[in-house]
Amino acid sequence: MENTIRVNKRRSNSIRLKVTSRCELHCNFCHKEGGGRIEDLGWDRKLQEAILALKQSMNIDEIHFTGGEPTESEYLGGLTHALISNGFKVKTTTNGFCEKERLIALYSNGLRYLNFSIHTLDPVTLQRIQKRMNIADALKIVDIQKENILLIKKLGATVKINTVVSSIDDLESAYTVYNFAKEHGISIRLLNNLSKGIKSVNAIRILVQKLHAQKTREEVTIGSSSKTAFYTDRDHYEFGVKEIHEFKLQTVCATCAIDCKEYFYGIRLEKRNGEFFVRLCLAKEDKKTFINLKSFFLSDQFEELKELTTLN
Repeated sequence: MENTIRVNKRRSNSIRLKVTSRCELHCNFCHKEGGGRIEDLGWDRKLQEAILALKQSMNIDEIHFTGGEPTESEYLGGLTHALISNGFKVKTTTNGFCEKERLIALYSNGLRYLNFSIHTLDPVTLQRIQKRMNIADALKIVDIQKENILLIKKLGATVKINTVVSSIDDLESAYTVYNFAKEHGISIRLLNNLSKGIKSVNAIRILVQKLHAQKTREEVTIGSSSKTAFYTDRDHYEFGVKEIHEFKLQTVCATCAIDCKEYFYGIRLEKRNGEFFVRLCLAKEDKKTFINLKSFFLSDQFEELKELTTLN
């Protein structure tokens, strides 16, 4: 009998908040969430007004920190506490390369959801995917990442690992990260490298076959190209595979000629030259995709997104 694949659909309720552009690592596949010339974000009246306006108009109740490396922002603790106090669920992506005291402090500020971007646990491979790094530094980083993942998990946070599989050359590293996550009871998601196209997708398929895994369910976000397929291996360990389904924002994508790899994934909010901007696309930056926040609330893009996020 063929297995029935359950499909769970949920409406988008999250924005990605770009809190810093700084990062000590220089991964050769990083897209920097579309741009690196941003200011560090701290909690103040202007940010509060911006976030609450998005909450009230679009039912946003979840904030996901990105960057750069969010833990490098000195304002992250205060930002976390303030957002939670205003009723938001707060998550962060991190490479895990920070002092353990930093993570403990963030946990004390209320941070309970962390997605660790770990693309290898092999120092030689880490050195290869960085733009500049010696082997001694690579050894140190891998040790710190593993220690921090287990530390924050022990404290009680919800921990997930994301690992990018760009090609078949990454299979060994991905398998090692997978086994680390499985050994410690941590959820893992395999991510394709958008810039590598079908080469990356096929590499993930090979890894899934190697794991003798069966697809059991899917999660699709309405109003976003975000989709995750979940698989279970022979030991009943569940893992996810990020997939992109072709969801286009008509007010942005209808007349676009770019061979897009992400389509419309979601709203990214950042600060540049003292002003807040909404970023709607990673592939290009123009008046339709990179909009001053005040102008965004008057735009066709806002009206389309509002309808998507507020429908019953």
